[in-house]
Amino acid sequence: MKNLILSIILTVFVCSMFAQENCTNAVKIEFDEYSTCGQIAITNTDLTGAVPSTDLPYPTCGNFDGSTNDLWYYITVPEGVSELAFHVFNAPLIIDIDILIHKPSLAIYSGSPEDLSLLNCFYNEGGPYANGEIRFETVDELTPGENIYLRVWDMDNSAFPFFIAASVRTEIPEHSCESPALLGEGGCNILAPEGTIDAPEQCNWNVSDNTIYYYFVVNPSDPQPVIIDATYIFCFENTGGDVNIEETELQMALYKWNGKDCSWIGGSPNSIPPNDSTYITCQNGTGSISIEENLNPGLYMIALDGYSMISGTSLCTFEFSMNTSNEIICPEDTILCHSSAPLLLDIAQPIGGEYTCTNTPDAIIDNFFDPAVCSGPQDIIYSLGPFTCGFTIYDAMYPSSVPDIEICLVTVTENNKNKVMWEKPITDSLEEFHIYKFDGTDFSFYANVNYNDESTFIDENSEPQNQAYRYKIAGYSTCGYSSELSDFHQTVLLNITEETDLWYLSWIPYIGVDDFTINILRGTTPENLEIIESYGSDVTEYYDNNPPEGFVYYQIEVVLSTPCDVGKSTSKLYSNVATNNPDYYILLGTNNLQNKLNYKLYPNPTSQIFSISLDNFPVKVQIYDTFGRIVKSINNYSGEQIDVSDMCKGIYFVKLVDKNEITVDKLIIE
Repeated sequence: MKNLILSIILTVFVCSMFAQENCTNAVKIEFDEYSTCGQIAITNTDLTGAVPSTDLPYPTCGNFDGSTNDLWYYITVPEGVSELAFHVFNAPLIIDIDILIHKPSLAIYSGSPEDLSLLNCFYNEGGPYANGEIRFETVDELTPGENIYLRVWDMDNSAFPFFIAASVRTEIPEHSCESPALLGEGGCNILAPEGTIDAPEQCNWNVSDNTIYYYFVVNPSDPQPVIIDATYIFCFENTGGDVNIEETELQMALYKWNGKDCSWIGGSPNSIPPNDSTYITCQNGTGSISIEENLNPGLYMIALDGYSMISGTSLCTFEFSMNTSNEIICPEDTILCHSSAPLLLDIAQPIGGEYTCTNTPDAIIDNFFDPAVCSGPQDIIYSLGPFTCGFTIYDAMYPSSVPDIEICLVTVTENNKNKVMWEKPITDSLEEFHIYKFDGTDFSFYANVNYNDESTFIDENSEPQNQAYRYKIAGYSTCGYSSELSDFHQTVLLNITEETDLWYLSWIPYIGVDDFTINILRGTTPENLEIIESYGSDVTEYYDNNPPEGFVYYQIEVVLSTPCDVGKSTSKLYSNVATNNPDYYILLGTNNLQNKLNYKLYPNPTSQIFSISLDNFPVKVQIYDTFGRIVKSINNYSGEQIDVSDMCKGIYFVKLVDKNEITVDKLIIE
């Protein structure tokens, strides 16, 4: 509102609640919720027509005597409240023959109208051309539910319209640009003082009255332009009732903010002194206004004020909305090697804030984190103005920080390849898993699997029908530390021998798990294997006295007592498939078997050498005997002659593998 009101247009104010001339007839002021201002008991009143009251004890301040005209009100202390703040404010500055200055006084009583106890007395004499105001004067040690009596008067016995209020909030930081509030969904300037910043001298904002302040942040991921809407919800009128919001003008100015204090908040390039460093824009309007600006990542403050001419005041509640997240962004938790050079912390957004380490304060100097001065997880706090977020840096210092890994099981896939499986620990210290394979003398590093991949490894070079394989595993950290090698697991190797009217099965048992049972599977194709017998883990041979005629297929199924959880739970592993079908292992996994490959092998038959004619080279060449064993293998074959003079006479199978297909045909050596 504007306090300067010429007497020639001064209207007669009527009290919204006329208080009687003594405490017995005091008018009650009810508490209501007013958005972010909280619970307030407030009314507008006028000393016009007031008369002296004789209730004792008399106030001890504000020039009170037996001739002082006063008014009485009372409030009931809300539940759970023991302290209240009291206010008398917002009188107009009246210019008549002389300038009348409102000098409000307020006495607070407990007890009853017949037996009052003076709790405190407040007054404010104002200043030259400035009305006095009583704001946020607190009285404590109150009892919830008791009645508190308010006696109000003017030190010079002048008659003014004004507001009287009691609030549960004893301070409201957003009344000062030194302590703005986070911009949320609601706001309130009912109790805000005047003159806290220089008016922008823009958007019809020439005097700073009842201004409040809110801050917000823009980060790089927020949409542009940034949109901030402010809408009036409820406003008071000095003459009683609600003010016409359509006639109440809202003024909103936008500033860049340093996140610390009120430096260069207020004014604009047009003000005196000018502000051309932090001022961005100002908007005004009635009912609802909006600011739309493309804003760089960083901190900002909005200042809100209002104006309503004679018909009312700018004491209102309102709603906010904005299209940004209004939060800063911290990075994900990370791992840093203890031996690493100091790391510049510059990944939180928006930039420009400060990092602190709560565990080891000396670990961060000038936003550089030095892992050498700390050990273990370090909690990092990033602060940008009043905004904070946190993340953790895990200091990988010792091999003990890498958890031990154990193999669950090693099985044979449908494509006759060994598959190593393990349970993945939930940890931030691992980068990958290392697979070790027994080479006949020792376990050597064989392959690595990224931590984020499925915790399985398929050994494409394995031939589980020819030998039992042993594997170990270890975890490997981002800093180069490795866990201890696990115990080894050994695959099951199944062999079959044909005897008179039966098949003899023998197998090298599984090693790596103690508690398991086995099932012997049999079928006339690899797809219809069924259990024919079950045994304990100590059995390693079996006679099949009633085998089917023709091709027969066998496999050992190992059932673990404790399942392995790799994506989904599994408790079974398998040996190779053993069969009397000489083509099974040769043709296994072929995508495109071409029966007319003879023209590509020449000479065929041969006794010394042969070559392969193909359209595309290079390819991988594998030569199998009729037992499915690889007797010769050539990587990156490009059409050269292949020497087979050291191979026995007989039938062999040549498998060609390229990136598009696998093809197989017979080679005869004479």
